[in-house]
Amino acid sequence: MGTTTELVLDERLSKLIGDWIEEDTTTNIGAGTSVISTALKKWDYGSDDYFNDWWIYITESNNLGVERRISDYATATGTITVQGANLTAETGTVTFRVYRYSWNNKLRALNDAIRELYPELHRPIDNRELITGNILPPFNWTSSSALQFYTTSSITLAKTTTSGLFWNGHSSAKATAGAGNGYITLKSDNYTRLLDAMGAGVTGKVWANPETADDAAIVIYTKKADGTTQTLTSTTSNPAAEFSLLEKEDQTLNDDLVEVEVRLKITTDAKYVYFSPPRLIGIDVYEYLLPYDLQTGHVSQVYIQTEGYSEDICDDLLPTRWDRAFGYEIIDDGTYKWLRLPNLYVAPRQIRLIGDTHFEIMDDQADTISTSDERKLNLLLAYSAFCLFRMEEGVPSPQDIRRVETNVAKWYAYYKRLSTGQRMMRPSQTMNIAGWKD
Repeated sequence: MGTTTELVLDERLSKLIGDWIEEDTTTNIGAGTSVISTALKKWDYGSDDYFNDWWIYITESNNLGVERRISDYATATGTITVQGANLTAETGTVTFRVYRYSWNNKLRALNDAIRELYPELHRPIDNRELITGNILPPFNWTSSSALQFYTTSSITLAKTTTSGLFWNGHSSAKATAGAGNGYITLKSDNYTRLLDAMGAGVTGKVWANPETADDAAIVIYTKKADGTTQTLTSTTSNPAAEFSLLEKEDQTLNDDLVEVEVRLKITTDAKYVYFSPPRLIGIDVYEYLLPYDLQTGHVSQVYIQTEGYSEDICDDLLPTRWDRAFGYEIIDDGTYKWLRLPNLYVAPRQIRLIGDTHFEIMDDQADTISTSDERKLNLLLAYSAFCLFRMEEGVPSPQDIRRVETNVAKWYAYYKRLSTGQRMMRPSQTMNIAGWKD
């Protein structure tokens, strides 16, 4: 499948529309508003002010990601003067790009194209993060260092997708302690459905890979209105640099609770643990929060694991037996989407979701989309050019309106020509007919 960075997409889009100049500075940038490169002289037709009102974007070093409008240009020295505050001084040469159309607008155009072309262009999803009977939500990453619903106490998070550093699903949370007994936490204040566990007999489990032996634990914490608390901590041994299943089994939670919390704890300051998503089993669960990618995507098929070799078969790394689920619903509560299954399951089993979503939305030059396929990229770039000129249509001077309008029509026509026969096939949809009941 491959990936493509925003910086590469920006280059290809710029070259596609004839708006591409990239050079290195020939004098180190100082703490001022000047960028000097004699290499610009080959582009400027020997004219002062040639690049006035263009944009400069710096792609590396201390000024990485800085974009400024150009207020003045001197051909004799290749000196660009930028608007705004002083740049940060550099100790060596840096690469920069000069555009007629700004980097930020090109980024918006790329993201608009990603949204608008879905599902014509999409990212296939095969997700196994959900577990039957698990009241806890999956690790829905909202950024590379933050989770939805889960928060932290004296912990720094990093999404980890390296093979061997997650147990199931597609990633783990690398939690690095900033103090002793730091933890990842899921509280009923943020995820109110946890309160359904009050008075129930529950089991909490999580796969953990610690830097230091016996440094990780799962903790179930509860509090009543009168201040009575429970702190139930696992004692499972967990060797260093190996995944172990931490368990706190068969615990009865107090009734009349005002707070329920699940913590993934690290004992030692400055040490890290890789945590896969936890589970809390013990109450009837019909509805499951959809994984992050499918919150904006589409579920085509649902399967339930039927066999396995582990004590809890959901802990198998690669299940081979699945039953297709019929009669499921996708419920949208106005904020989140939930999978509602028609049946309860006695044992924890993996839920496999087949579907699709749009390509990743990008925020900076290091972000990537999950394709390197030339046909998909060509279609995306053609539509991005259309989006860019559509955006520019509202701001040109009167003499430029006709040119911009022509570009809008031209790039939309080019996209339509490329799109013929290039639509991606989506997974077949389950006929969602509920099963017979005696």
